[in-house]
Amino acid sequence: MKFLDYKFIWLYSSFLCFVFYLFMPMPAFAKKSAKYNFKVATLAPNRSVWIKAYNEIADEIKTATNGDVKFKCYPGGVQGDELTVLRKIRIGQLQGAGFTGTGLAKICKDSLVMQLPNVFRSYEEFDYVFNQIIPQLESQCRTNGYEVLGWPHLGFVYLFSKDIVNDIATLRISKPWQFGDDEVGKALYRVANVTAVPAQISDVLTGLRSGLIRTVFAPPVGMLSLQWYSYIQYCLNLKGMYTFGAFIVDAKKWNKLPIHYQKKIKSICKKHFAALTDTVRNQNNEALIVMKSQGLKMISATNRGENDFQQTSKKAADLLVGKYFSRKTLGLMNASLTSFRQVRE
Repeated sequence: MKFLDYKFIWLYSSFLCFVFYLFMPMPAFAKKSAKYNFKVATLAPNRSVWIKAYNEIADEIKTATNGDVKFKCYPGGVQGDELTVLRKIRIGQLQGAGFTGTGLAKICKDSLVMQLPNVFRSYEEFDYVFNQIIPQLESQCRTNGYEVLGWPHLGFVYLFSKDIVNDIATLRISKPWQFGDDEVGKALYRVANVTAVPAQISDVLTGLRSGLIRTVFAPPVGMLSLQWYSYIQYCLNLKGMYTFGAFIVDAKKWNKLPIHYQKKIKSICKKHFAALTDTVRNQNNEALIVMKSQGLKMISATNRGENDFQQTSKKAADLLVGKYFSRKTLGLMNASLTSFRQVRE
C-alpha cells in the first residue's frame, strides 16, 4: 500500500473519532445546568474541616441528584457577618448558611439552652441531651422559615488568657473578649459584674497583640487555627459551654425540591456531619496537645472559683429564660441531663 493510502486512512480515522466525540452522550449533570441552586455562606475559614465537609456534601449531592441540585459555599465570612447573611437569605440573595450560636439564636432561640456554660461534663452527656431536644429545635427553625440539614459542632469552649484566671475575681481584671451579640456571654458578664471588650472575630487577633484583649473563650481548634494561641499563656482546665451550629436552608426553596431529593440530601448531610463531629472532637484534643507542647500551661480553678463559675452560670440562665429561650426547653434539658446521670452514676 502506498504512503498516501496510509495517510488517507489515518485522516479518515481521525475524522471518525472527532465525529464520535461530538455526538457521544455526556454525563447528564455535565451537560446541563442545575435546576435548584443553593448559595450558602459561613464564617468557617477556608480550608477548615467544616469547609471540607461542606464541599464534600455539595459534590455528593450533585452526583446523587444527577446534577439537578447544586450547593455553592462561600466561606470565611466573605458574605458578611451572620446577621448580614440572615438578611441576604430573607431577600433571596442567599439560600442558606452555616450558623453558629449567635446567628442560630436569631432563628431558633431555644438553641441557646444547649449552650449555657458549665452544664455538660462530657461529650456523652451533651449527645444524649441534644438528641432529646433536636426535634424541638428543628421544629422551631421550620416554623421560622428554615430547614435544618445538619448540626456542625465546634466543641467545648475553654478560657484562655495571658494571665492566671481561675475564679470570677481574676476574670474581672483580665480584659475578656465579648463576641458581638452573644446573649449568653452578655448575661454571664452582667451577673458576674465583669466589664468585657466587644469585638468581632476578625479583630480579636489585633486585640490580643495590643493587649486590649487578654482573655478569650474559644474551642482549642479555634485557638490554633486563628493563631490566637500565640498570645496566650494559660488555659483554665474547666469545660465551659458546648458550642455548635446549624446548616440551614430557606424553607421555601427547600420545599420546591422533589421529596426523593430531599431524602437523599438529608441522608448525605447526616452521614457527613456525624463524621465531622468526630473529626472536630479529635482535632480539639490534638490542638490542646500542640499548644501545650508550645508552652501553654493548664491551670485548675480553685474550689471557690469553680463554685463561683457554676453559680454564675445558673444566674445567667435565670436572667435569660423566658426572654431568650423557653422555660419548657430549659426544663427538658435539665430533666434529660438528670435522667442520664442517674443511669450512669
